[in-house]
Amino acid sequence: MSISIGVMGAFIAARRSGRLIAVIYTLFLAGLIAPPSIIPTVKLMQSLHLNNQFLGVILLYAALQTPFILLMMTGFVKAIPREIDESAFVDGARGFGLFIRIILPLLLPSITTATVFVFLGVWNDFQWPLYLLGSSDMWTIPMSVYMFKSKFGTDWNYVFADLLIAMAPVLLVYAVGQRFIIEEMTAGAIKG
Repeated sequence: MSISIGVMGAFIAARRSGRLIAVIYTLFLAGLIAPPSIIPTVKLMQSLHLNNQFLGVILLYAALQTPFILLMMTGFVKAIPREIDESAFVDGARGFGLFIRIILPLLLPSITTATVFVFLGVWNDFQWPLYLLGSSDMWTIPMSVYMFKSKFGTDWNYVFADLLIAMAPVLLVYAVGQRFIIEEMTAGAIKG
């Protein structure tokens, strides 16, 4: 959800100008400056009846990741020449069709890189599921390591077996997205 909102918002922020666009863009980026607080966020989730629900955590992650995606993707959209937009406009592409048929395919490596970053950030997060998903039945896989710790000791065999299981999706996502991540990292080095 944060990827789609961030990519479409980046296209609008990069291609449109105006005071309203600048204000909205600045408000989104303010989410990067101020870190989220635990107590107000938990109180908000309780008042919206989203505590102890996966939907609450999903919406929270979308809200926390969207400013980063917007900032990251705006730079990539600005790197695409406006002449491509103009030639597509002459050929009949307008608005959302221009975005879907022309801009989005050019952004696929950047979107893949952003998706890998968001996935790794969300997957490795311990804090928000701990506070928002009260029941251990709802905990995420990385949080399951916490279940093997008790006041009497830690069963390290189970901890390391669980860490191996928790690490498998991360390695899979990185293996799939590695080509795009390296391509994006070296893109600035080879451009003249």
